[in-house]
This record gives sequence, C-alpha cells and structure tokens, in this order.
Amino acid sequence: SNPMDWQDTLREIAPPPAEVRELPGAAERAAAEAALKVRLPRDYLAFAEAWGPAYVGQFFHVFAPVPGRNGLVEKARGVTEALSTLKAHHPQRYTAPVFPEAGKFLAWGWTDNADYLGWMVTGTDPEEWPVTIWGEEDGAPEVFEGTNFGALLAGIVTGSIRPAAFPADLWDELPLTIEAPASERSAD
Repeated sequence: SNPMDWQDTLREIAPPPAEVRELPGAAERAAAEAALKVRLPRDYLAFAEAWGPAYVGQFFHVFAPVPGRNGLVEKARGVTEALSTLKAHHPQRYTAPVFPEAGKFLAWGWTDNADYLGWMVTGTDPEEWPVTIWGEEDGAPEVFEGTNFGALLAGIVTGSIRPAAFPADLWDELPLTIEAPASERSAD
C-alpha cells in the first residue's frame, strides 16, 4: 500500500483544523533539521505542514517544526533532558539511548500523562525510523518496528493501534479528534 495512505484516512475522519495559525514551511523545516542535525521523516513533515501542532484525542500533542518554545526543537530537547535525568538516576531501569546518542529516542510528541512519542533514530534514512512510545512508568519504550509516524497516527485515531502506555478508555469513542492545541486556537 502507498505509505501516504494514512493522509487520506486522516483527511477523511480528522481533517486539519480550520484555525491553525502556525504551519511550518520550508524555512522552518530546514531550521529544525539543522538544529537537530537530522533529516525529518516525510510523513511527519507532511502532517505538520497540513495540521500544524496538533492535539489528538484530547490526550496527546504532536509537536511541529516551528520556531519558539512550542516547536519541535525546544520540546524534543526538553524531553531529552527529562529522559537523561531519569537515566542518570535509574540506570538499570532506563536503558534505551536518548537523542543525540546513536540509535536514540527523538521525541515528536507527548501525552497529558507524561508519556513521550517519538522515533528510534536508527541509521541515516528517516523513512526507516520506527515510531516509539515511551510510557512515563516504563523503563523501556514500546517500539513499533516497521511502523512510521503516519501509520501510527492513523492507527491510533482509528483505534487499530493501541499503545500499551495509553489508557484503554481513550478509544471509547472513535475516531479520535485532531484539534489545534489550546494555545493555538484563536482568542475569540
């Protein structure tokens, strides 16, 4: 199947919110990639360029490569700091490598329960990075081998992928919604 099929699914059931303010363009994408020293996966960029920063299922946030404190670079660095601190204090429990180490976990989102969503950055081809969810209580992340960002997002929204760290009642009503984050919505 076409790896971009997820976009058709999402556009049908959870189209981009009408009131997104911060959509990243080529300059923002280039700046984020330069700061993180990686190329970002195409499906993630396609989502960010259409939906912008997003709040999914009223439960988790997807960062977008936009400048400032709400952008991917700042948020991913914050997650790296948090996980590095956990690893320093609990080295037996938290064993997965964290960005910018090799084979590292690079965050692209987080949940209201302080779970992190990201990729395991393995190798140089971003299209091959498996998406990963690092539950707040879990020493090791759940790695979705062979699943990329778009497929995971469409799977969670439709309920066909249910990460272990997520509460079961998240899927009581399907499909999940995709909204602009509260900070992004217009004031009126």
